[in-house]
Amino acid sequence: MTLRQTHSTPVAAAKTGISQATGYRLQADPSLPSQKKAPRGQRRPDPLADIFNTKVAPLLRSSPGIRPVAVQNCGFR
Repeated sequence: MTLRQTHSTPVAAAKTGISQATGYRLQADPSLPSQKKAPRGQRRPDPLADIFNTKVAPLLRSSPGIRPVAVQNCGFR
């Protein structure tokens, strides 16, 4: 940040060993990652969680070369 006071962003980035894009990103939002809010998690439960663990996972274990289209057409609805 001190180099940015006397140099342009590309020059300051080059002198500190970071890319220009990172220099511009840090200039736009200078807060530390620890000061930023954590991203929100999943808002609803996974509707396929019980089907995946009981039907799809055993199918994939028994036939490791199976294609995704074959799993889709097995009728797990």
